[in-house]
Amino acid sequence: MLSEKIIQIFQQAGVRMTPQRQAVCAYVLETDEHPTAAQIHRHLSPLFPSLSLATVYNTLELLVNKGIVNEIGHAGDNQVHYDGEKKPHVNLACVSCHTVVDVYPQSAQTLHNEVIQMTGYNMLGSRFIYYGLCNKCQATLSKSTKSNTANEKL
Repeated sequence: MLSEKIIQIFQQAGVRMTPQRQAVCAYVLETDEHPTAAQIHRHLSPLFPSLSLATVYNTLELLVNKGIVNEIGHAGDNQVHYDGEKKPHVNLACVSCHTVVDVYPQSAQTLHNEVIQMTGYNMLGSRFIYYGLCNKCQATLSKSTKSNTANEKL
């Protein structure tokens, strides 16, 4: 169920809260993944055949502009990913499989609090993203490297 705050944001923006927009909001806010607009569209299209990609983008844009969702940029795939998690955290993006995961070091919360204290900002969000290779892609790369080395010896 969407919060009254989100429904109010859409009303104030003069945007009707349709079932399709509700589904986009719910998906991005409830998933642990960091989907792109295209992924959200693909996931919801079977449930809402009339859902347009433009509706997904416009809904995400409103959520980002109001500080409800963070736009975290690309994960090595040149696609914008979205994050509904608002607690201070760090994103780890694998540049091979393009998976993005959240980690919650205490230092992220400490930095968040320190920046607020120093500046007085009303924080709408933050973005800490590290790029690298996840454990699965490292293992695949390691197997591939070992296989290539063995073939070169033949």
